[in-house]
Amino acid sequence: MIKLIVSDVDGTLVPEGTNDLNPEIFTLIRRLKSQGIYFAVASGRHKCSIEKMFAPVKEDIFYITSNGAYTGTCHECLAVSGLPKEVCQKLFRDFKALGDFPYIAESIDAAYTACPDPEFTRILTEDYGYQMTQCTSAEGFGNDIIKFSLYHPENVLNFNGELLKKWNEICKCSISGTHWIDFIPMDANKGNALARLQERLGITIQETIAFGDQANDIEMLKQAYYSHAMANAGCTVKNAARFTCDSAENNGVLKVLNSFFPNN
Repeated sequence: MIKLIVSDVDGTLVPEGTNDLNPEIFTLIRRLKSQGIYFAVASGRHKCSIEKMFAPVKEDIFYITSNGAYTGTCHECLAVSGLPKEVCQKLFRDFKALGDFPYIAESIDAAYTACPDPEFTRILTEDYGYQMTQCTSAEGFGNDIIKFSLYHPENVLNFNGELLKKWNEICKCSISGTHWIDFIPMDANKGNALARLQERLGITIQETIAFGDQANDIEMLKQAYYSHAMANAGCTVKNAARFTCDSAENNGVLKVLNSFFPNN
């Protein structure tokens, strides 16, 4: 019997770069909660962005956010992994040397950026729910940064490979979609976060269903018996999952969940 549902967001529940959830998911989450079945959102996004997106059910779900660096509920942090302040400062300096690319440094409750484009900041604030603080100095970060993200307007693969190789020895580098690359603590990933949540809830891998489409979902998919890769996922992700389902554009997650949990 499935007791826990875990789903990525971008490219899984919504098409990449959009925020419009099918409202049916809210009804489904409430119905399953009444049956004792938990729902967790596992995303590279910040917790505040997920709270905004899932506002009607924000107190009914678990949060695995910042690519697994944060795990909790709407009101309680259950587990967190942080980046040392000196690592964040070095990341900032290396990124500035690349050029004037936007970045986000996330703490549990806030986020820092130094983007000269006001439209970029507006999108993060209004569309994604970030509480942004401008930070133009490497010394401006606090001691609670859990994720550092760098944005490329065309494709993150255009960044210098040697730089990414260097940082992959210090923290975990994870490509998130086409435009973002995330830097998180070595022990942070969606799979480890899911394992901690399963242990806390007393739920097994065999009682878990998961959905994802990107490389940062692979550890999570391996932590669920009923693992589903989206039709729009790459071959590596599909090979890591037991099943495939329809694309985000075609409400693949909802189709699978409605087949597992019909509303009789």
